[in-house]
Amino acid sequence: MATARRYRADRSLDLVLLTIGANDILFSGLIASVIIEPGTERSLLNRGGILASVQDAQKVLDRELPDNFAKLRAALKPLVGGNLSRVVYVSYGNPALAGPDTPCPGGRDGFDVHPAFAADGERLRQAAEFVSRKFLPGVKALARCEDGKSLP
Repeated sequence: MATARRYRADRSLDLVLLTIGANDILFSGLIASVIIEPGTERSLLNRGGILASVQDAQKVLDRELPDNFAKLRAALKPLVGGNLSRVVYVSYGNPALAGPDTPCPGGRDGFDVHPAFAADGERLRQAAEFVSRKFLPGVKALARCEDGKSLP
């Protein structure tokens, strides 16, 4: 029989592992933009606001994520007994890379379930560069309080 642990309501968390930012910067829209080919489907998804460009993601990264990150830190602080060193930010990998600093070439491999799907090489390269050069360093700067806004 498994034993259930009882925790006191006034106990703080020992450690929080946190990955943050991808949903905030419209990551699913970036991926959709990479894999949806020009045509009816792309037009409909674009009109519906489903697709996101690197420029859209950059705007969110610059304008919204720093303030949202500061709010997150403030909300986490009481959960870790005021000790934000108990919050460990775990980095994302870059899923668009075939190797170090080498974006995947694009194509239909793995996307052959529908004719509207294929990884566009140029849009994939742009997204991979954004993730490597802007997003990951930006989240790292926020986690290290290098932006001046996320201070505890």
